[in-house]
Amino acid sequence: MEDRRTNKICIGNKTITLLYATLKDRKEIHNMDHEEKEIHDSIYHGPVKPTPFNEVADDEDIEFHKGYKNKSNYLLIEYGNKVIGAVSHSNNQGPIENMEIDITIRSTEYTGKGLGSQTILLLTDYLHDEYGIKAFIIRPSKINIRAIRAYEKSGFIKVENYNGKLYGDPDDYYGDYGLNGTENMVKSYL
Repeated sequence: MEDRRTNKICIGNKTITLLYATLKDRKEIHNMDHEEKEIHDSIYHGPVKPTPFNEVADDEDIEFHKGYKNKSNYLLIEYGNKVIGAVSHSNNQGPIENMEIDITIRSTEYTGKGLGSQTILLLTDYLHDEYGIKAFIIRPSKINIRAIRAYEKSGFIKVENYNGKLYGDPDDYYGDYGLNGTENMVKSYL
């Protein structure tokens, strides 16, 4: 793996460091969901063939890969001097201002150790302190039980009657997995 010491550090603790992603990281981040079959299958419903990076590169929002603090960012997750995944946050304007979080851990070698929960807790605490954001949403696939448990450990709760319009979704969008396949989860700071 490439040395990331040139990426600026966003935040970190004794275990995890979050590094601002740059344009050079886009392809690696795009491919993380598909590097390992077990990770891929836990995220996607049925056999989903990954879209090659060169077919989506123009559609990717470069705003997320500027390499410095922004209300919408991709961050690389570093553990033991290795990039083990990526996490993003995007600012949503709605009646309830919020940020949506998305995370990928690239290998089962790093799952089941609390690293995902720790990453999300570290990031949401930082974003709350930095920007005053009081609500966060995350929308995993309902079949991704391991991820759902990790999100619950970091303070998210399942919302059965999720109203996307409250969170800035004009079409009441239900995430990447549709109405029946998405587990809508919210974390609130009071």
